[in-house]
Amino acid sequence: MKDFRSRRLEDQEAASRGAAGAVAIELTPVRKRTEVDRVILVIHEERLLIRSLTVVNREGDRMVLELFDLDEDPELADTLFKFSLPPGVDVLSDR
Repeated sequence: MKDFRSRRLEDQEAASRGAAGAVAIELTPVRKRTEVDRVILVIHEERLLIRSLTVVNREGDRMVLELFDLDEDPELADTLFKFSLPPGVDVLSDR
């Protein structure tokens, strides 16, 4: 995280975002040339899951992503994952 400075926000900040039992961390870019003014991550303290991500630009506009009802370890069938080599790709192996 060399591109951002971080600081933990007051517990009320996470609670005000509807995430009781979470921690809010504010990330501020080191370089001010970026369009991003700050990013606020709200993380569930015990489970270490991101609850929300807020990106604030220099004009004060906010983009908020809220994550909820996540299934942490779903059972997925192997048939869901199929990989096909694109045409013209060579596979190198050191076996």
